[in-house]
Amino acid sequence: MTPPPTASLFLLRGLAREVRHWGSFVEHLENAPYTSRVIAMEVPGAGEFCDQNSPTAIQEYVTYLRQRYSQHLQPGGHTLLLGLSLGGMVAAQWLHNHPSDFSGGVIINSSARPSPFHQRLRPGGAGQLLASALSRNLYNREKRIADCVCNLADTEKVARRWAAIAAEAPISRRNVLRQLFAAATFILPDKPEVPTLILNSEKDRLVAPQCSQDLANQWQSQLICHYRAGHDLTTDDPAWCVDQIGEWIRLVFC
Repeated sequence: MTPPPTASLFLLRGLAREVRHWGSFVEHLENAPYTSRVIAMEVPGAGEFCDQNSPTAIQEYVTYLRQRYSQHLQPGGHTLLLGLSLGGMVAAQWLHNHPSDFSGGVIINSSARPSPFHQRLRPGGAGQLLASALSRNLYNREKRIADCVCNLADTEKVARRWAAIAAEAPISRRNVLRQLFAAATFILPDKPEVPTLILNSEKDRLVAPQCSQDLANQWQSQLICHYRAGHDLTTDDPAWCVDQIGEWIRLVFC
C-alpha cells in the first residue's frame, strides 16, 4: 500500500477551551505516518492569552490567527486545518476566505446557521453548561462539562486534568459569553476551494449531529460518523479520528 503524503496539521479547539484540552489527541496525531508537524493554535481569551478579549465575530478569529499562522509556515508538503466545534467554525471561515493557506480542512462536530438554534445547542446540553458555569468548584464544573461532552472517556480523569488547566489559565465568563455570541451568529460560508472532511458523533448531546450533515450537504463534503462518541470526539476516541483523517488524506492527496 502506498504510504500517505505527509502534512502539517494546524488545530483549533472549541468553546472556552485552550490548546492543552487536546490532551492525547496531539500525541496520536504526532505518531501518525502522515504527520510532519502538529501546531495547536490558541485563540484570544484562552490559555496563554486568557487576559485578552475573545472576539465576538468568527471573522475576527480568522484575522487574529492568520497573523500567527505565517510564523509556522514551512516550504513544501501539505497543510491541513482542523477545527473542533467553535474551532470548526473558525476553520470553515478561514478555508473559505483564504483557500491558498491550506491544502484542505477537517471539521469536527461543528455547526452554523442556517441549522436551527435548538440543534446547534441542544437544550439538555445547554442546561449542563449553565449548571457548570454556576459551580464555584473547578473540579465539579469541569466534571459537569466532561459528562456532557464525553461518552467514552474516563470523565473523572478528564475533569481533574481540565480543572488543573482552569486553575492555571482561567477563561473569564465574559469571554465565554463573547465566544458564545460569535458562535451563535456564525453563518456558514460557501464551499471552500479546497477539500474538506467532516467528522461527527451520532451520540453528541451538545450539538445535534444533523448540523454536521447540513454542513456536509451544503459543501458536498465527505461525512464520517462515530456511532458512540460524544461532542468532544478527539477526547473520546483520538485513535479513530487519526485513522479517519489518514484514510481521507490517502484518498484525496495520493
